[in-house]
Amino acid sequence: MSLLTFKKHQCCDPHHRLLVSNFSISGAMAPEPKWLHNYATDRHDWHNTTSRGRTLFFRRLGIVESLFDVDGSDFEGRADLTIHLHVEIRTCSTLQVLRERILQAWSILRQEHVLLSTSVAEAHEVVPEDPSYDAHERLFVFEPNRDADDMLAEARKHTIFLDDHYPEINADDFFIHALNSSRGLNASTALSRLYVMPMEMDTHGLCQLHLVLIAAHQISDGLSFQRWMANFVDHLNQTPEQLRRSANDLCGTSPAKRLPPAQESLYPPIKGNKARQRWSWLLSRILRHTRRPPPASFQNPLRRRDPLPSARATDPRFSKVLDYTHTPPLNTFPIRAVLGPESTKKLARICRQANISVGSGCFALVAMVMMLFEERRNPHVPSHERLPFVGSFPINPRPFLTASPTTGKEDSLILAFSDGITLPYLPSDLDFEGRLRLLGKQAARQLRQYQKRLRSLEEEVHLGSKSPTQLFPLLYLSTLERLESRTKAERKRGWDVQGEYPAKLGATPATCGVSSVGARSSVISSGKYDTGKLPPGHDVVADFRNLNTTVRARDGEFLVGVVGDGDYLRFQVSYDGCAIDPTKAQEWKHVLETMLESKEIFKMEPDRRAELVDAVQTFSHEDIGRLYRALVCLQENQTELTPINVAREYVKACVEDGHPTSPTDPCIRWLLFLLHLDPETPLNEKFLDILQEANIILTTDPTETEHETEHEVEHEVEYDGASVESVDEDDPRWRQAVALDNQKLGSQALSLWRDTIQEKKEEPPLRREYYESTERRILHGFVDEDSITEEDALRAARGRVFTIPELELRADIFADRKLARKVIIHWRAVTQNVKRMERMADEFRRRKDAEWALKKWVLAAREKLFVRVRNAKAAERALRTWREQTAQIKQMEAVADEFRTFHAAKNTFGKLVTRKKQIDELEAKAVVVYQGNLVRKVLNKWLAEVEHIRRQERRADAAADYFAAKHVMQKLRARAAIKLEQKKYEQARQKYLMRKYSYLWLDAAEKTKRAQEEAKHAQYDSAYKQMRRKVKENIARSALTTWREQTARIQGLEKVADDFRARKDAEGARRLAQRAIVTMYNRTMELRQMEQQADLHYNKNLVKRLEIFGSNWLQPAIHYVEQQNVADEYRATRVAGYTLNVLRNWRNNAFRIRRMEEDADMLRQRHDRRRALGFLGKWRRAVPDKDEVDSREERLVPATPAARRSQLLAASTTPAYTPAPGLFGGGRVVEEVDDDE
Repeated sequence: MSLLTFKKHQCCDPHHRLLVSNFSISGAMAPEPKWLHNYATDRHDWHNTTSRGRTLFFRRLGIVESLFDVDGSDFEGRADLTIHLHVEIRTCSTLQVLRERILQAWSILRQEHVLLSTSVAEAHEVVPEDPSYDAHERLFVFEPNRDADDMLAEARKHTIFLDDHYPEINADDFFIHALNSSRGLNASTALSRLYVMPMEMDTHGLCQLHLVLIAAHQISDGLSFQRWMANFVDHLNQTPEQLRRSANDLCGTSPAKRLPPAQESLYPPIKGNKARQRWSWLLSRILRHTRRPPPASFQNPLRRRDPLPSARATDPRFSKVLDYTHTPPLNTFPIRAVLGPESTKKLARICRQANISVGSGCFALVAMVMMLFEERRNPHVPSHERLPFVGSFPINPRPFLTASPTTGKEDSLILAFSDGITLPYLPSDLDFEGRLRLLGKQAARQLRQYQKRLRSLEEEVHLGSKSPTQLFPLLYLSTLERLESRTKAERKRGWDVQGEYPAKLGATPATCGVSSVGARSSVISSGKYDTGKLPPGHDVVADFRNLNTTVRARDGEFLVGVVGDGDYLRFQVSYDGCAIDPTKAQEWKHVLETMLESKEIFKMEPDRRAELVDAVQTFSHEDIGRLYRALVCLQENQTELTPINVAREYVKACVEDGHPTSPTDPCIRWLLFLLHLDPETPLNEKFLDILQEANIILTTDPTETEHETEHEVEHEVEYDGASVESVDEDDPRWRQAVALDNQKLGSQALSLWRDTIQEKKEEPPLRREYYESTERRILHGFVDEDSITEEDALRAARGRVFTIPELELRADIFADRKLARKVIIHWRAVTQNVKRMERMADEFRRRKDAEWALKKWVLAAREKLFVRVRNAKAAERALRTWREQTAQIKQMEAVADEFRTFHAAKNTFGKLVTRKKQIDELEAKAVVVYQGNLVRKVLNKWLAEVEHIRRQERRADAAADYFAAKHVMQKLRARAAIKLEQKKYEQARQKYLMRKYSYLWLDAAEKTKRAQEEAKHAQYDSAYKQMRRKVKENIARSALTTWREQTARIQGLEKVADDFRARKDAEGARRLAQRAIVTMYNRTMELRQMEQQADLHYNKNLVKRLEIFGSNWLQPAIHYVEQQNVADEYRATRVAGYTLNVLRNWRNNAFRIRRMEEDADMLRQRHDRRRALGFLGKWRRAVPDKDEVDSREERLVPATPAARRSQLLAASTTPAYTPAPGLFGGGRVVEEVDDDE
């Protein structure tokens, strides 16, 4: 609904009148609502006061600052910033000197950026006697330090060196505890606190310094902290003398210039007077009500199936420096994902090709990862039914501020909220780069409304919820509602911003939050200071290494912060650990880091396949069996194929076999690598293909025991050369490979033959259908064969002159006839050509089939001949070898017979015993394995049946609950209907009684009123004579004075009004004439251009249509064109004459109006003069003598008040419209007149 439609629709709505009444622009204007006092005013300016002999600076918290103050004070530090700063330091001093240097730099930073040392207090603690502040209003309070020593002592109170309590600490572990313990700062003393990790220095004086800084979000944002940390690194590189000088300068100068203003003070004010401002706010509120809210989005796919009801308390490992007495409402965990240089370059290349920024590409990349996990979480939802991705993000309004822009000098919190951007869902089977480009362009288009750029006049004047002029008002209103909704009941301000028209919000929360601050190299970067050596005159040199920022998350939040760091892109994530699954969050990190890299190896290329084959050949038979069992379990249980689930199933298989394993097991790594390759192919098919290519036979027979693996046996078969004669054709593996190859060839030939047959079957019907449809489309709607011929039409055309419509009609008939003949001839030619081509195609197909069959037969014959020759050669070689060895064997047989006879019995008995023992062991193992498999299968079947029964029970319970609820609802509806009837009866009865008793009350009131009027009439008659005697002389005395004053005032006002009216009329006439001339000129030019275009188009069509007539149509056409030219000239003359007549009439009307106004002014002056003379004469004639007064008083008093008033006015010398001041004397007091006179 547009704004104009809304106005027309709501003009008579009582709620609309209520909303407009709050912004009335009449003379009795309603007071300004309190929630408007904070927008673009001086309400948040800094002030100073004196307390305990020291100067304090204070100001109110802004709306955005109050929002984050509520988070920190009421929800145990929610939304506080936790920063991990890594700095590399080289020094020639001791660690104690380095500690003092850190304290000095920190103390100076707290005074340069005063919000770091600012506290929060209530107004009654700072200015208890100031009535302009509410007692519990929250204020920023800053107390400047007197000198450098005081500054250092104050910084020491808010700095903790952990090596005083713990010799060794993992910085990342401490970071997690700082996020999940009580609030790490005390807002009543300072809004920041610094933790210094234990420092270790090597023999070269190099130290890795890790700092954890906790600050309230109400004093800073991501951009401010980058600038503050850059200043901190600069202070670390200063000498002690420079630090001392900086501290003295800060203490000796006033901090007024360093006090940052509130965000609301920098907003551009609403232009115009009070009425226009209120109307502008009314439009902003209506736009929030009528706007189109963001669509519903799919929820974060990383969330838990069953969220945790509350946060889990952490182990109080650092209780000496952290407070564990209060557990925060939620657990917060960080994720630090990094895109490497290659991935960053690839992302930048794709964004450059799409003409979008890298920030928009990061939005699209995060959305694609979320869509991938949504597919895995809900794989059965069709693509067209999936909801879009909605990513919320904070807005940096600094470039839009007109009061005092802070871009480039960020020193406080300046932040706004948005509805986010909506990206359509794209399935993962589409092209990766295409999806990234499309989503990136969508993100860039929606982000443009929050970028400061040159806009067209149409964009500037456009009034809508996304208009540039409505950016700050809408942000201000939404922040007010956020603050009011999150504040506790006892601290709510009672603001009703929208009234009866609530703002339209999104149906569901956003999928996640994404914030991009761009490249930080322009603010803080590595390499600014060289830590390889100490500069001359310096004992410390420090250089920046890394900076990670984490925010304590709200309910269900998953906030992704993107920052550019040279050749890397860093994704810093803060998420709610109670709602988000940490395992899936880590998997999200892995997918994000490898998505751009893995797209280059997703297709299983030959080199990748060769690597997999070489790796699997190094595995034992037991390892391959465990891999196969893990894949079978995943398929039977229908488990989601994620790296975590795949690794878990393999670990289970290893535990069942009693085989030790670890996360770095080569089999796990090989299986995960296979999982990420070619994700479109099922994992089990890829596994079997790799085994087949490696010539590994997969068997599940547990009785087969080999001391050597198959790949070892395979490597023992050495090839004699490049010929195939060295292949052992009796090898079962060779026969299996040949059989598999034959099966593949047979299946391929069969599928090719089926496709060819299907094409042959489908081709004639399609061709016939095409010909029939073409013939119907061409011949439909043409004229009959017996219609007039072209020669007859030409002969008739030579006999007489036809009109242009008749010529056009005949031209159309001849053109249709000719086109029909051409189409039929062309169709017949095409048909013959197609038939000829079909015959040629059939002959070519038969020839190709014969050639293909002959080629196959030749190949088969060559194969048979090759096999026969190979067998013959093998037989000759075997016969020759046999003859040579036969002679040797006969010579050795005699000697071997005696030795064999002696040892035969001994060897036979030993082998028999050994073989029996092996068979017994193998039987025992086979029984154990068989029982284990049987138990596993039975257990799996039992679990499946139990799950099926539970599912059926849940369905039955749900159905019972549904029918019970339905029955209860029917009962409730029946009772509600009965109660509604009773209520209607009571209402009707009450109305009847009210009407009855109201009639009785009206009768009694009428009687009482009549009695009172009679009593008042009696009193009035007695006092009437006295009142009339006192008033009439005062009336006569003041009438002339009042009349003279009013006459002079009216003449002055009329003179001013006449001058103003004359100027306005002249200006209006001039504007009207100018506008009319411009309008008529534009209209004339437009008509002329349109007529020229129409003439040109008509001439072209006419020439095309009449080409078939030869030159006979030329003379009528020339005559027609001449007539048109004459008509155009006549029309132009008429238009010019009409314009001159209109201007002449306007000039005459203006002259007549001016003459009439002058005559009216002259008549009004004459009338006023006559009126004044008449009043004066009446007053003179009305001067009575005493006898006439007495006789006039003796007259009868009129009976009614109206008659008395008429008599009083008739006897008075003052006209009826005499104002009230005319009834009084010079002192504006009624003069008393004695009755005796």
